[in-house]
Amino acid sequence: MNVKWSVEDILKACNGRTLHPQDWFASGVNFDSRQTQKGDLFIALEGTETDGHHFVHAAIDAGAAGALVHRQVPMTAQNAPLIFVEDTYKALYDLARFARERVVARVVAVTGSVGKTTNKEMLRLMLGANDDCFANEGNLNNHVGVPLTLARMPSESKFAVIEMGMNHAGEIAPLSRLARPDVALVTNIEPVHIEAFASLEDLAAAKAEIFEGFSSNAAAVFSKDSACGDVLMRKARSCGIKKILNFSGKDKADAYLLELTQEGKACFVQASVLGKKISFRLELTGQHFVLNALGSLLVCAVLDSDLEVCAQALSAFRPLAGRGQMQQLALADGLSFMLLDESYNASPPSMRAALARLAAMSPQGRKVAVLGDMLELGTESERYHSDLADDLLRHHIDAVYACGEQMRSLYNAIPPSLRGGFAETSAALAARLPQDLQDGDSVMVKGSHGMKMDKIIQVLKALEG
Repeated sequence: MNVKWSVEDILKACNGRTLHPQDWFASGVNFDSRQTQKGDLFIALEGTETDGHHFVHAAIDAGAAGALVHRQVPMTAQNAPLIFVEDTYKALYDLARFARERVVARVVAVTGSVGKTTNKEMLRLMLGANDDCFANEGNLNNHVGVPLTLARMPSESKFAVIEMGMNHAGEIAPLSRLARPDVALVTNIEPVHIEAFASLEDLAAAKAEIFEGFSSNAAAVFSKDSACGDVLMRKARSCGIKKILNFSGKDKADAYLLELTQEGKACFVQASVLGKKISFRLELTGQHFVLNALGSLLVCAVLDSDLEVCAQALSAFRPLAGRGQMQQLALADGLSFMLLDESYNASPPSMRAALARLAAMSPQGRKVAVLGDMLELGTESERYHSDLADDLLRHHIDAVYACGEQMRSLYNAIPPSLRGGFAETSAALAARLPQDLQDGDSVMVKGSHGMKMDKIIQVLKALEG
């Protein structure tokens, strides 16, 4: 599928103007000149640190078909393919709104404390097995990423999956109104990015803003097992939503787990989805992945997709880099270890899930947890970190390596026999960890994005002979 923006449509969407007649098409939309490809429409966004107008030349040199600007760009050729608008940031939203109006796609919005990207990718895979499906690339889920995603949406899309993230109240509501979802999936409500909120209920209310862009015939889907389900229920009803469905890994619900069997690096699942028994295989382990699949299958059922096709498609799902990828690394000296890469981000619930997954790995060799700070947890941060000591003991983790000021509280809370090493930064920990690895180890690396735990992943992967 190729995005197609004619000059006529861009002018109409953004109330723009040109200095002379132009006739070109854009096959993509971008605001980063470094990522601009041939045929893109480049949007010169002006931020606090950078101004896209300084990079219009670079974008056009990279092959951009044209550029949206809100002021004259010096040293630009008189016939340069520029479209002038009042404000390029507003124009991005105007393009997104126009793109949403012209598609017949049924739109799914996804938010929650953890698992947003995993659910988005599962839905992309399952809905895409039924018909054309479009979704956010990477982590484009904020006030700029969501409108950019909508502006890139091909007009022939039959489904679209839009991930929406937030750090503060009031951020999701305008994104939902822009996307106008037919279905919203709230993965869970957990103490993640909670430092900006007075309580978990306030965090839930901010997530529940996703229902504000709904029509009355839209559907809300959220976990029955999650905290603050009553907050989500009240918000959905206040928005006039009548179709409200739940999924659960413990109790009966619209979609719920019947049986889970783990075999090696895969698991086999039997579930009930709207009364229909569905079986599927995941080429990974971890109950949190199973719950993600249940929620996504329920969304597919709401959209009247073929559930058998969707379930079969799940066998091809693989976690993204930093979100649960597993790799056996063979070293030059004949030794080997298993690496579980959870380095992208961390929160109390995702940390507990990763530790449980580490515990379920091969019984041969040690279970080694390499942990960095969980950020944005507010005044209770020290407690959230030290509370993980119980999980480490319950899962019989053999060695803990930690970095960061917050992780110091956990490191001090565990028995000395578990303490493998502590460092202030991930780079310092990466320098000492390789010499301590043993043959047959299972090593899990996890921490918040700001801790740069991917540096440790890079060092460990470089050991492979």
